[in-house]
Amino acid sequence: MRAYQIPSNRRYWVVRAEGGAYYQNFVQNSIVAIGHFDELEIQVEDTKNFLPDYEELRTTTITKAKLKELNRRQAASQFSQIKHFIFDIGVGDWVITVSSASIRVGLVTSTPYIENTPNITYHGTYQNNSTTMSFKLRRNVDWGPSISRANIPYGLQATLKANQTVFNVDKHVEAIAHTLYPSFILDRALHLSIRIRTKDEIKNQSMVSLLNFLNEIEIFAKESEHLTVENFNEALLHYLRQHLLTLTTKAQYHSPGDIWAKIKNIKEPKNIATALMLYGMIFGNSTAGMDGILDLQTRQKIWDLVIHRINSTNIIDASKDLKLEPPKYDTQKLESLDKTQFHEL
Repeated sequence: MRAYQIPSNRRYWVVRAEGGAYYQNFVQNSIVAIGHFDELEIQVEDTKNFLPDYEELRTTTITKAKLKELNRRQAASQFSQIKHFIFDIGVGDWVITVSSASIRVGLVTSTPYIENTPNITYHGTYQNNSTTMSFKLRRNVDWGPSISRANIPYGLQATLKANQTVFNVDKHVEAIAHTLYPSFILDRALHLSIRIRTKDEIKNQSMVSLLNFLNEIEIFAKESEHLTVENFNEALLHYLRQHLLTLTTKAQYHSPGDIWAKIKNIKEPKNIATALMLYGMIFGNSTAGMDGILDLQTRQKIWDLVIHRINSTNIIDASKDLKLEPPKYDTQKLESLDKTQFHEL
């Protein structure tokens, strides 16, 4: 179990593949590309290190837009998308592209460049079908996991509603991270992702057990060294009466659905490890963990108390009833340029 530290300087973008038509061209050839620049008919000498003058590019875009009888708003939109692709997207940023059946998240690994040779991608069982993409303005991308549209939570679907070819989705970083990661750290808060996979009607009792246990995770994480079986209820009441619980949740209580939990002001490795241990127990994980972070005596004490609270909250039965799962995606390629640490359990 690990909590992924989200880099604070990373940005997030959507680059559409012409309504999904060039999705396989993007994915199979490790690129993203747009066609807006081609319409400007600019001759480029240095195609490998392409960085045009900002004002010249803006003027050319507006001039060409007028010739095409586009209004001011349309011209501004076209330039905005070219600008984003060339000047705003950075190496190390994440990019999302979309098809009718799935989305793909990737890591941008190159500056923009011009490729005059059309990209031909073959597909089908016998490679007898192909799609030719002629977009010249491109960037290289290491593609991470593919996510079926059926498994995309509402929070991420909402980020994809804009119809521009290139647009920024920085404000939706939580939705993107919750979709990919079981747990992560962002803005000094620990985030936990839980997926409800039952297709049956959701029982209120099961949801109450789950939400109560999430509250207890915060208390364990912040007070574990002082808790005992005898004083736990007293500590819980203290947190409730003094309004000390910071845990918040965003949830889509459908079947299937998603719960996103956030605990603020948790930064010590031992506290994070304790929270991750309890989080893992939601899914029936019986690993005590925390070796090297907490001493044996403390681990045993916490473990005994965890078992007691699990029985008291009935979380295991609730987990089975709701068929709870954490996100399970291979994100190694997305993290290959990171300089941050994981908080491991």
